[in-house]
Amino acid sequence: MKITINNYTKDYYEEYYYVAANQKKVLKQPRSKINHFTTSLLISTILFTALVALSWIFAYHDTYLKVLNIILTIFAASLFGIIIYISNRFKRLVALKPHCQLEITSDAIELKASDDSVNHLSWDRVKYVIINKNSVIFFPVSKAFPVIGVPADYKDKIIAEVTKLEHFELIRDNTAA
Repeated sequence: MKITINNYTKDYYEEYYYVAANQKKVLKQPRSKINHFTTSLLISTILFTALVALSWIFAYHDTYLKVLNIILTIFAASLFGIIIYISNRFKRLVALKPHCQLEITSDAIELKASDDSVNHLSWDRVKYVIINKNSVIFFPVSKAFPVIGVPADYKDKIIAEVTKLEHFELIRDNTAA
């Protein structure tokens, strides 16, 4: 079965990158809640910035702590810059409107991009097919293999094909989480 994919969204990219960045966690708990990538990073950065602000209060008279706080402040500002960069990158990815083709066969899953790049994952290397709110992700057994994801708009077709190929036991539905 071949599916042409052309409607990627910012929410899809947020979920996909969160899963890809947290492969170890997802392998252990495939039904865990999937957060937005930039939201998770933003919360961590805000907490870190609050700790830096507290350390500025306590380092009022100590020269060494002031130098350390300057370094930590620069680091916190860099983290905010990274968040802004990633958020803008997601917006640019959506604006590109990439056209991909997902092919599901009895042997493997292939995602062919418009730039002729191909991600291939055979069924014996698929640990889970994770269905999230905004994405469907074919999750590999280890980090050595690619994580293949598509927007959730195609989940009904994918579930039907995976069931037809008798791989229904791989499906983990996280839409209620």
